[in-house]
Amino acid sequence: LRKKFRLTPISSTSWKFLRMRPANFPTVRLAQLATLLHRTGHLFGKMLAARNLREIENAFVVELSNYWQTHYRFDKASKKLPKALGTGSIHLLVVNVIAPFIFLYGQRRGEDRYQDHALQLLESIPAEDNHLIRRWAELGITPESAYETQALLQLKQAYCDRRRCLQCAIGCQLLEKRPSLEEEGDVLYLPSWVLSPAAEARSAGA
Repeated sequence: LRKKFRLTPISSTSWKFLRMRPANFPTVRLAQLATLLHRTGHLFGKMLAARNLREIENAFVVELSNYWQTHYRFDKASKKLPKALGTGSIHLLVVNVIAPFIFLYGQRRGEDRYQDHALQLLESIPAEDNHLIRRWAELGITPESAYETQALLQLKQAYCDRRRCLQCAIGCQLLEKRPSLEEEGDVLYLPSWVLSPAAEARSAGA
């Protein structure tokens, strides 16, 4: 395969195993991906055809070969244990890979149904739990789905990190100022589920 497709082998130093659970080793993930592609063939087409999150979850249930049932790394046998993608891992794939691809596919083709489908997938997944979302929770803003956590992550990257407080409804509310912009269209207006906790946090700190 290397000669046929002119592939460049991955350097052994690029394989990361330290501070990682064996089930998440890159060797195991590659074996799972190969099995998935072999079984499904046109993976992206199957993701497009999936009617809901459950169908995508079922598509990612793969059983590895006997070799990988007793290995985490090449040529190093281990105790036989099942190695399957957990629900959390599948949800991460949907949030970070599948939903964005489906949304972009619909956007490029001008088909709203795919964009709506991508957003519905995000709404079906529980809110992510990471240090950034926990920081939002400390401010009283608790998202209920991955759709909302992704919105908060984008808000932080596009506004908080760039100190665009006066272009953000939350920033203006906390600072008790009106947006100061040349173009009204540049102001970020946010839904009530975000603004209400922010207002409470401002009052508590007053």
